[in-house]
This record gives sequence, C-alpha cells and structure tokens, in this order.
Amino acid sequence: MFRLGEVYLIAAESSPDVTEKRQWLEKLREKRGLGGDNTKGYEDEELDEMIHNEFIKETYGEGLYFFFAKRKNRETILDQNAN
Repeated sequence: MFRLGEVYLIAAESSPDVTEKRQWLEKLREKRGLGGDNTKGYEDEELDEMIHNEFIKETYGEGLYFFFAKRKNRETILDQNAN
C-alpha cells in the first residue's frame, strides 16, 4: 500500500524531465500546505537532493528510506539528525 506522498515522490524521482520533476514536487508540497513555487530556479541535481530530503520526511521511521538509498546507490544512509 502506498501513500499519495510516496507516489508523488516516486513519480518525481523517475521522471527524466526536470519540469515534470518540479511539477510532482510542487504537487507534494502543495498537499502539505506549502504554497508558492518552492522549486523554481533549481537545477536537476538540486531537485534530486530535494526529492531525497522529502523522501526522508515522508518515510521517517518506517525503514523505506533504506530501499530508496539502495535504489539511488547512496554511499551513506542518513540518521534522524541527517548525519
């Protein structure tokens, strides 16, 4: 079972188009109550890092972050203090 926030993040992560990534992130942030254009001016690598941070927020304490980090070939897995 997936939460809608996870679906938005997976769609943003898998999109090859920067504009589409931005749209999915904006949709997620809009559902969280953050208005405005929060991703304007960010490049592809920065958007990937934003997706990473949002995935941590969305799945905190559930063990799903491990699979995200493994899928993205992250060398380190962050703890709750982002260390």
